[in-house]
Amino acid sequence: MNVKRDAECKAVSGTWVSVYDNKTITDAGKLDIVHSISAS
Repeated sequence: MNVKRDAECKAVSGTWVSVYDNKTITDAGKLDIVHSISAS
């Protein structure tokens, strides 16, 4: 990932690849970004 953030730490640009359908997204506005934490 090459994610760029603004002063409020919001993702404003970058490239994301969905692990569910292998789609590539380059518009941060089209994403709902959540944080996940591994249970292991």
